Amino acid sequence: IHVFPIESSDQDRAEIYSEVIKWILLSERNKYFIPYGFKSAVHVGLGWLYVDQKFDRDMVDGDVTIRNVSPFHVLADPNFTQPDLSDCQYIIRYTYCTKADLKMRYPDLEKEISDLTEKEPSESDETIKNQKYKGKKIIVKERWYRSYETKRVIVKGREVMDASGINAVKLQFLKATGWKPIQKQVSTIRMCTTANDSLLLYDGPNPLGIDIYPFVPVFGWFTPDHNDWQYRVQGMVRILKDSQREKNKRRSQLMSMSLRHFGGYFYEPGAFPTITQFTKQTGGFLLVEKNPDKAVTPIAPPQMSQSIVELEQFHSNDMKEIGPNPDLLGQMMSKS
Repeated sequence: IHVFPIESSDQDRAEIYSEVIKWILLSERNKYFIPYGFKSAVHVGLGWLYVDQKFDRDMVDGDVTIRNVSPFHVLADPNFTQPDLSDCQYIIRYTYCTKADLKMRYPDLEKEISDLTEKEPSESDETIKNQKYKGKKIIVKERWYRSYETKRVIVKGREVMDASGINAVKLQFLKATGWKPIQKQVSTIRMCTTANDSLLLYDGPNPLGIDIYPFVPVFGWFTPDHNDWQYRVQGMVRILKDSQREKNKRRSQLMSMSLRHFGGYFYEPGAFPTITQFTKQTGGFLLVEKNPDKAVTPIAPPQMSQSIVELEQFHSNDMKEIGPNPDLLGQMMSKS
């Protein structure tokens, strides 16, 4: 990724940005995780990349990490239409952590975390349960949501200064020297984190210190004009469900044809004493009355066309070509 300058005076800044982006992609092996977001977009129509900080090596400033998040672990506001999430009201991220991981992230709550019970996902946590996790852990839910607050700044020309920490005396002095106070409603991103739906781990401003979501959506086909979510976001793989239903129906009909020995009988009036008794003995086949020889003639069953068999083989191969698809991802685990 290379940043190009807008003006000639931006050349040095663009080169610095390019080097920073290159360092971020190489650091923490971030560039190896980004393609998985595009893979999810191809399969299910929407992939997610999650931007975070890691303090293993740099314990002061931290290192930027970019990780792929399963689309089954993220529940976003279904009404958002902007690809930059500027109109998205909330994003919920599910994670499955050990107590040791939580204690490292929230050292002030070490005792409360120790009292938590590690368990399997409940029936209401299908987003987690579908991923076939092994063992018992702590279910952590991060709710990122958009909030609105009043922001106070003072401006002088093109200079802007945050006025939230300025007392009245200093503010009066700045106003006398040409600074103008401004107060406006602005949107900000906050996060609320819970463990096992019982312990509040965090509820406050974005820990990254920015007023945007730390998520980057990767779309397959994105059509925000549709009101229905299933048409708004779509993948690029063929759907297996319709092909499977068509195959099942055709196979059932072929089996019915192959097991049918007779299609029914032609009969003439007076061929047998009672039709009811004959129907019971023959299993209720179709009876068609005719004239004039007082004889009963079986109706030959329909012959199975070779083209039908070839069509069945074609659809069997067609399903193999479809391959992995959204209908096979995140299926419910059978209870045992």
